[in-house]
Amino acid sequence: MSTLQQALTDADENYLIGISNKGIYKRACKDIESTDISVDYQEEQAEVHISGEICMIKNPLWESTCSCPSRSVCRHLISAILWLKENINSETENSDSEEPDFPEEEIIPEGLPELLKTELSQVTVPQMKKAMGKNLKNMLAETDKIILEENSILSGTLPDGTAVRLVYPLQNSTCACHKKDLCMHKAAVIAAWQIKENLLLLSDFSEQVKLLSDSENLTISQSAGRSYLLLCDILKWGLVRMPENMAEHLEAAAVQSHALQMADAEKMLRELGNRLTDCRERRAVFQTSYFMQKLCDCAEYLCQLSTGQISEEMLGQFRRNYETLRQDLTILPVGQRTVNTAEYAGEIYYFLNLDETAENRFLIFSDIRPVFYEGMKNTHRHDVVIPWNAGVPMKSLMKSKMTLKNAKLSDGKLSSSKETIIALKSPANLNCPQVQKLLYTDFRKLAIDTAQQKHSENLYFIHPASCISSRFDTHTQKYQMEIADRQKNMITIQVRYQAETKEFIQLLEKIGKEMLTRHDKIYTWLCSAYFENGRLSLFPIEVYDFIEIPPQEEYTLPTEYADVNPVYANQILRFLEEIQNHFAGLLQSGMQSVSSESLNAFAEQAKNFGMQGLADLLLQCRNSAEQVRHSTEEAFSGVMQSYTAVQKYIRLGLEKLEVLCALEQMHPEN
Repeated sequence: MSTLQQALTDADENYLIGISNKGIYKRACKDIESTDISVDYQEEQAEVHISGEICMIKNPLWESTCSCPSRSVCRHLISAILWLKENINSETENSDSEEPDFPEEEIIPEGLPELLKTELSQVTVPQMKKAMGKNLKNMLAETDKIILEENSILSGTLPDGTAVRLVYPLQNSTCACHKKDLCMHKAAVIAAWQIKENLLLLSDFSEQVKLLSDSENLTISQSAGRSYLLLCDILKWGLVRMPENMAEHLEAAAVQSHALQMADAEKMLRELGNRLTDCRERRAVFQTSYFMQKLCDCAEYLCQLSTGQISEEMLGQFRRNYETLRQDLTILPVGQRTVNTAEYAGEIYYFLNLDETAENRFLIFSDIRPVFYEGMKNTHRHDVVIPWNAGVPMKSLMKSKMTLKNAKLSDGKLSSSKETIIALKSPANLNCPQVQKLLYTDFRKLAIDTAQQKHSENLYFIHPASCISSRFDTHTQKYQMEIADRQKNMITIQVRYQAETKEFIQLLEKIGKEMLTRHDKIYTWLCSAYFENGRLSLFPIEVYDFIEIPPQEEYTLPTEYADVNPVYANQILRFLEEIQNHFAGLLQSGMQSVSSESLNAFAEQAKNFGMQGLADLLLQCRNSAEQVRHSTEEAFSGVMQSYTAVQKYIRLGLEKLEVLCALEQMHPEN
């Protein structure tokens, strides 16, 4: 027991908050005051019974387990550790066993634990560079401003207020951005610590940033500048009055970007060109708000390329960089969907990574090909990918659980590399504990996890308690099914009608009708979750009627969400959406016809809401539009910059408010 007691002694408040969070720690402190706890000491661990759960506390503490469904360090584990810290001496003294040789006084180490120091020092420059990505230059410039605090954990506060807590092992570390892997904030704190410990120099990073030559820099900046002017023309004339060949001009700019190895610029410009084609042909899939977001993103990126020094990283990559896993990868097929658009055609396959400690539990294999240059509509492709030397296409493998050797991954995407082989194959069974542990039966938890994780797909297994309504909206061309959980929280499953979704929508209508007539018939769904207009919505991928639901722990809403009055959040969100809709209207009609009175009114309202920064941006947008309108010069770049700045502000505001509003909208009668 001596090693366990030493581990408990070293686990102070900072460490316990670091491996969980402050809310869980506070809840655990309250639980041990009002909960009956019993303990059974074994050789090098303690079995703690608390709140109907069994916690096995062992050394090291991060390997401790709990019988509850939580996939992370839960309040039961923290409660058990806190109780043992206070009672282990008295419990062992009253035991009939031989008195252990404990030190008379607690020895609390000063500074960082050696294991944490070792792991921090082993984080390499390429790893930190990858985590920081395009923000590398800005993050490195602020490393000397990061406030470090060393005790049982390494705490770091960035200049923008982002808080990072690094613990051993690093995979249990936390960051305010809620990313579980090595994010840019964690990388910046590690870099600041290594620099402080003289393990690293800023010059070590400069070797990682490959700058272009002066001639290359000039060529790319000129190309970016020409493409930027095309975007300014779209904003100037508006979608209604822009030249009919604007989509062709954007495609030509994308081709030129490809020739100059400007991968990200090519993708953005081609995306805009395709969306303009949808707009010109009046397709229902076109959305002005989505196009406005992509236009602003592309404009901001091209403006960055046209000014200042350019590095190879800033240009992006045409192909993904896949990393080979050292350990075997066991995957379970969970879904498949067809993609058939004007730009891409093929299949997407979804798998569950059965390693419960993995960062990306859902993995994706894409057999999709671009059809940019085809002169006809998409036809059925006969050439399919044969992955992993299997000898059969992926569709034939979707009923088998597989163990892969030398699997290659890139941000949750599986490669079809011939170096990867299928070492083991067995029939797939989705009614298994690995799937059951991932089921969401409380939509409040789903909303909070969706807001925090921000993955590209945001995939979840959903198990509703009932179906409230099932209908097809002929106005929006969307199928919508309202579902509720056991607490009567309601969210919406919706699918936009397209040629490839017609049969799926018919199946959903059949399922919805069955759920409405047979209340005992409940399905489990694999869905992609997202926020739209202050509500949580789901896009369904697969439906299952055979997965058993294990007992679920009652979910408690975190304090930071439970203590907030959602009324104010809804008011601000509606105001921001009103501005966004107005700016979408300006994009339709063109900035040459902007109304100063409307922007003045929005600026005044923003002041009343306490958003002086937004008010200043709105007035700046008004002033720049007026200057161009009353001038013979065609300097429209200033209008684009101010327009983009307003959109960036609104988008960040909506992201902060969407989860609060979604929680409120789950009860529309309120």
